Amino acid sequence: MKQHKITSENFVLPGETADPDCVMDVADLAQLKQQAGITGLLDMNSMPVAPVMWPASNNKGRIQQEQKIKPGTEAWFKLWFDRKK
Repeated sequence: MKQHKITSENFVLPGETADPDCVMDVADLAQLKQQAGITGLLDMNSMPVAPVMWPASNNKGRIQQEQKIKPGTEAWFKLWFDRKK
């Protein structure tokens, strides 16, 4: 699948100065979505947010705070990435 990265360089001609923020009219965006075949997507603000559950790391944050373990230290790597069997 081919991927495209759209930046302000796609909208500004060489030598032209412009605001780097790209703003698109809502009607133009709707037309672009229709042409791209993007339909029926849910509004991200209306989607329910489910908590992320990682059973193996439930207590690791609490342990890190209680033992005052700093991120990036050897103890931190052992706490978060040690494979206990």
